[in-house]
Amino acid sequence: MKVVSIINYKGGVGKTTVTSNLAAYVAQQGKRVLMIDLDPQTNLTLAFLNQPEWESEYAEKKTLLEFFRPIIKGSSKRIPLSDLVIHVEPSGLGLDLISSHLELIDIDTDLAACLGGGNPDIMAHNFLKVHSHLKEGLLGLKGEYDLVLIDCPPNFNTVVKNAITASDWYLVPAKMDYLSTLGLDHLRRSTKKYVEDYNDHVRQTGDDEFSLISPAILGIVPTMLTIHDGAPIKAHQFYITKLKADEERNYHLFPWLRHNSTLYAFAPANGVPIILSPSPGASGDNVLEELQALGKAFMEKAGI
Repeated sequence: MKVVSIINYKGGVGKTTVTSNLAAYVAQQGKRVLMIDLDPQTNLTLAFLNQPEWESEYAEKKTLLEFFRPIIKGSSKRIPLSDLVIHVEPSGLGLDLISSHLELIDIDTDLAACLGGGNPDIMAHNFLKVHSHLKEGLLGLKGEYDLVLIDCPPNFNTVVKNAITASDWYLVPAKMDYLSTLGLDHLRRSTKKYVEDYNDHVRQTGDDEFSLISPAILGIVPTMLTIHDGAPIKAHQFYITKLKADEERNYHLFPWLRHNSTLYAFAPANGVPIILSPSPGASGDNVLEELQALGKAFMEKAGI
C-alpha cells in the first residue's frame, strides 16, 4: 500500500483537483484507492458528496474529527479508520474516501497540548504518539488498498505532519510563478527538518512501537498554466525551465495541467472528477489528455 501526501504551503494551486483526478485515474486502472481529506475546508469531501448528504449522513460520526478525538482526550480507545471509510465509487470504481470536517481547524491547538511531558523521554514519546497517529491508523488498512492519497491543508501544522509521517512520498502541485516556486524549497527544508526531528525522537526513546520514517518528494506538478499555441506562455515556461535546471534539488517535474476555470469549477458540483467525465466537450479534450498523462506518469514514478 503506497501512501502519498498532496501538499503545498500555498492555497489555490490545485491540490484537491490533482488528488481527486489522480485517485480516479488509478482506480480506473483497476487499483483500490483511498482518499483522505485532511483539509478543514472539506473541498475533496464535497467534490464527491453533496453538502446535504454529508451533513445528514456523515458529518456527526464519520469524519477524521472522530479519529483524532480520542488522542486529544487522552483516551486509550482508538477509532479504526475502516469505520470512517465512505464508499463513493463513481462509475463503479474501487474509490473510497475518509471525510474531513470544518472543526479540524481547531484540532492542531488541541494536539499541541498533548505534546508536553515531565521529562525529555516522556516528551519524546508524546511527540511520536501524536505525530504517528495517522500512520498507526493506516496500518489497520494495510492490504485493503493499493494507494492512499492524502489531501493536505496549505500549512505545516501537526495534522499535516501526521500525513508526512504516514507517507512514502509527498507530491507538490504548484503554479509556475515567483511566489509558488519560492515556497518549494521552504517546504522541502521544513519536511527534511521534521523527518530528522521525528527520527531523532525514535532513536532517543528506543521504543519498538515507533519506527524511522523516510518520506521523499515524488515530484512537482505544474498547475493552472496558461497555454498558447500548445505550450505554456513564456512567463510560466521560465519557471518550468528553472526547476528542471536545478541540479542541486533535482526536482522531478510531472506533466503540466492547464488552467480551465469552466471544467474545474463545475467538476465538484457534478460529483465526478473531470477524468471520469464521459464527454468533457471539445474545450475539455486537452484537459482530459493532460490529466491522463499525469495519471500515467504518477503510477510509473510511484511504482503502482
